[in-house]
Amino acid sequence: MKIQINSKRYLLLSLLAFSLISCKPLDFLYKEIKSLGYITYTTPLKDAGPGTLLGGNPKGLKLVAPPEACFPKEVQEDKLLRVDSTTIAQKEKMITTSGKANIKLFNMLSMGNASIGAGASFNKVQTVVLTMKGVHIEYFDSVQLSYYYQEEMSETCKDFLDRFGFIIQAIKVEELVFQFYDKSGVAIKLNLDKLEKILELDTSLDFSIENKLSLVIKTPKYIGYQLGRLIRQDNGLSIYRASKTRFGKFYFESLDLFSEDREQFFDQKRGHQFMTNQFKNLEIEDEIEENSVLINL
Repeated sequence: MKIQINSKRYLLLSLLAFSLISCKPLDFLYKEIKSLGYITYTTPLKDAGPGTLLGGNPKGLKLVAPPEACFPKEVQEDKLLRVDSTTIAQKEKMITTSGKANIKLFNMLSMGNASIGAGASFNKVQTVVLTMKGVHIEYFDSVQLSYYYQEEMSETCKDFLDRFGFIIQAIKVEELVFQFYDKSGVAIKLNLDKLEKILELDTSLDFSIENKLSLVIKTPKYIGYQLGRLIRQDNGLSIYRASKTRFGKFYFESLDLFSEDREQFFDQKRGHQFMTNQFKNLEIEDEIEENSVLINL
């Protein structure tokens, strides 16, 4: 099965003047991802899509196994993996490149494995505008996933899934487009010589210059994910999912619309159980909903 992506649909994040005191660029990017119902990767990754096994906690994420370890590529393509292209409303934020703000800025521009650093002439740049194109959602078909788990998955993978979570849904960005503006607000024209003076680009990056104004980086990255649970106790039904975090833990919620039973979960690290009614004294905005649980993996 071939997956087609609607390249005309894209997410536009325009980053215009930034005040170090008021707002951090990474904070804004993370807020946008969280608002869509996803947990943010601290460092967006190239190969951490659906099927990746994860452990640890949201701030100390551990990659346990790549997608192909328990979900072979041919199974993903023929049965499991689905793509939903999406359009997200335009958002604008003002970012000025100055001082310590550059560290945060370059973390964001790098978007993961390959690095981007400041060149000798970067101080001439006042504003960076970032457009993220080809933003889409990749996810596993839960019905086909249960069938595969029950009929075809190895016992070794089931052992691991009893102990670790896996990415069941993720947001991926296909292209990053950058434009640079000087202190007068004029777009800086680019060629290879000028670009090398503005930025230090990793040689592994696939990039090009378009219209003498835009730097286009074509190295896809995953920027957000939802964590699934697939265990023997649930008979291979992925009905619990974490799309946010609370108190430094993954916050799992039941997708089951009809079950009235509340499960109890054991946190091996702390040695006690988390039950939803233990948190009823929290403020309304922080109240833990029914059929939910907080865990470290």
